[in-house]
Amino acid sequence: MALEVHPQTPEFVQLLGDLKSTIQEVKKQVNPLQAKITSNELAVDKGVSFLDVKYHILLQYLTDIAFFIYLKLEGKSIENHAVVDDLIQLRVILEKMKPVEQKLKYQIDKLVRAATIGIEGLNEEAGKGSVSDPFAFKPNPQNLVDKNAKTKEDEEEAAASGIYKAPKLAPVHFDEGSTAKSKQDREQARLLQRASKSRMMQDLIAEYDDRPEEVNAYSGINEGIGISNEEDRKMREREAYEEENFIRMTLSKKEMKKIRKGGVKRFEDEFEHLNDFTNLAAIQAVEEQEKNSLSLLKRKKTRQQLRDDDDNDEDEYSGPSQV
Repeated sequence: MALEVHPQTPEFVQLLGDLKSTIQEVKKQVNPLQAKITSNELAVDKGVSFLDVKYHILLQYLTDIAFFIYLKLEGKSIENHAVVDDLIQLRVILEKMKPVEQKLKYQIDKLVRAATIGIEGLNEEAGKGSVSDPFAFKPNPQNLVDKNAKTKEDEEEAAASGIYKAPKLAPVHFDEGSTAKSKQDREQARLLQRASKSRMMQDLIAEYDDRPEEVNAYSGINEGIGISNEEDRKMREREAYEEENFIRMTLSKKEMKKIRKGGVKRFEDEFEHLNDFTNLAAIQAVEEQEKNSLSLLKRKKTRQQLRDDDDNDEDEYSGPSQV
């Protein structure tokens, strides 16, 4: 009975022959390099570490492939075998390394050309700026270094000479007056805003304003002497919170008293808000303080000028006697 031959067997035999010849050529190339590395004739410690990692992974990948082929030739099962997981992991790593290798391509090509034609020849090519050389259009990081910049050694020599060199810093005028003025303006604006929100100021605006008067649901027509806007806002917030959370908040005795009175204050209670105009008085006090400061400064300048004039008169009088 004749043995059945697989259709791909001749192709496989041809690949084995090619593999054998390729291995012999690789040995001819690798053996001299290995001898140079062993004798320290070829330095490999300053290469690209990325390539070292890549070659180690490729070597491990080829070893696992050889072992995988061995298992297939022996007819052993590869189901749930560790070599399959290793091959998948190494293949994923190699695929992830491709973008990084593409970014390092320029640096690797430069190192290969430098090793082939020498660093001097590479510098000559870069100096000529050949249009046919794509590397000539790459940026040169050395151009980012200022050639006229002083090194640390130059600074130490200058310090050792003992000659003082003034730093080249542009003087900047500090305007203290503008800062103080802006601070006073902000304080004045804050006081004005606070005074405009006072109770009596709002009553005056409501009285002399042409717009219709706003009637509050709690105090009705007594809006002018009713609950203040702040208390009104707090009451609305409390009711909104109670309706949202379906709970009843506990009120203090003071709040309960206000609610029982219907939220309307007596006329004599309005005298408690007479100090709402203290904010306006504070603004006037700030202005008076500014005026006093300016007048005090003027008096100081006048006194200093008088002292200088007296000193000049004494110098002129004592001059002839000394001669």
